[in-house]
Amino acid sequence: MKIRNGDKIDYLATELKNFQAIAEQVKPNSGEIPKLKNIDIYGDVLPYNGLVGGDHIVYVDFNKRYDLEHRINEALAGNRPDIARKLTLNKHRAGILLADVSGHNITDALLSAMLHQAFLTGVQYELKCNGEVTPDLFEILNTRFFNSSSFSKFITMIYGEIHEDGTFKFINAGHPPPLVFSNEFDRLVDISFERVLHFPPMGTLPSSEDIDYRRYFTRLGYKKNTPLTILT
Repeated sequence: MKIRNGDKIDYLATELKNFQAIAEQVKPNSGEIPKLKNIDIYGDVLPYNGLVGGDHIVYVDFNKRYDLEHRINEALAGNRPDIARKLTLNKHRAGILLADVSGHNITDALLSAMLHQAFLTGVQYELKCNGEVTPDLFEILNTRFFNSSSFSKFITMIYGEIHEDGTFKFINAGHPPPLVFSNEFDRLVDISFERVLHFPPMGTLPSSEDIDYRRYFTRLGYKKNTPLTILT
């Protein structure tokens, strides 16, 4: 039995609607907006095409997402006072991940969902091993996405931590730098390019800090390590 062109179009339209519904469910929730003393935080995502896309925000309210007291007591019981001290600092800071997958299609939401799950899994491991989120997590994620996504599908990203004293520490992977509201000039101001350490988008170059990097073939070389940029 032959399928007429009109029936094919209807079939494809139905499949696209089904895929969109699945993508909307796959796209994870950003989490609750963190609450910090004397700090107002807000963020939202407006997809370019009005549907789900590759733009995504992940909030890390350490106090709500994780049982910090239990983790601190566990670290002290294991004779790891340095880890307990770093875990305690998480009570007074919050993390925000801002990601943008190249492209504006529904399928790009799947890549941002992969980043979401990998990132939060990594944060749990970081808290257990280091008591805080370190740049090493993003080196691992970068190389992981280099090996699992096509070269045309990369991710620009900023992960930053807001502290109650107003300090903002962040990692920038190919994303436009953040704007800062200046009390001195009473307006938003650009950050000097020289003050921000810029690195390639995630997934374009494997990290030279990865212990297995010699096994990864790349025509463009390897990315150097990723320190933090600090703004106050």
